[in-house]
Amino acid sequence: MHWPDAVAGVISHCSEVWGGRFFLLVPTDGRRIKNKFWELLEAYSPDYIAEYRLTLADLKDSEPERYAEAQSRYCEDLTKVGYTGDLDSAFRTAAGDELLDALEISDELQAELISRLSPFHFNSHAVHEYLSHGNGFGFPFTKMDEIIPFAHKQILRIALPIAIADPLRVRVS
Repeated sequence: MHWPDAVAGVISHCSEVWGGRFFLLVPTDGRRIKNKFWELLEAYSPDYIAEYRLTLADLKDSEPERYAEAQSRYCEDLTKVGYTGDLDSAFRTAAGDELLDALEISDELQAELISRLSPFHFNSHAVHEYLSHGNGFGFPFTKMDEIIPFAHKQILRIALPIAIADPLRVRVS
C-alpha cells in the first residue's frame, strides 16, 4: 500500500510551485479514471497533467526498514567495487531514480484525457510532467523559492499545518 507515499510526494511538489494549492489529485491505475473523478476533472479543466512515479526514496518514512536494507546493500556493493565517494549521497541519488512501480498512462487513457479535457499536450501524450521524489515541476510552473525574494512585502511568518497522527502510518504491534 504505497498510495499514501504517492499522495505525500504530490502534495510536497505542489507546495513548491505558485498556485499549487489549487491542483487536483486524481487516482488512476493508468487504464481508467472513475466517473466521479471525471466529473471533477471536467469541472476543473486542467491545462496540464502530471504523473507521480513512486521511487525507493518515497519509502524512507513509510518503510524505514526496507529503505535501510536497500541502503546497506547498495553501499556494500559500491564499496566492493572500490567506490571512494560519499556513499550516502550516492544512495540518495540512486533511491530517487529506482522506480517502485511501472505505472504508465495507457494510450487509450491519454487519448480520453485529451478528448475530454483538452489540456496542453504534445502529439498523443496528455501527461506533461513526470514527477518523482526528487523531481518536481518544471516550466511553465514557477517555483516559490524563486519568486519569494522579489516579493514587495517582507514575508514575516509562514503558517505550517498542525501535525496530526496519520492513521495509515500507525503500526500495530
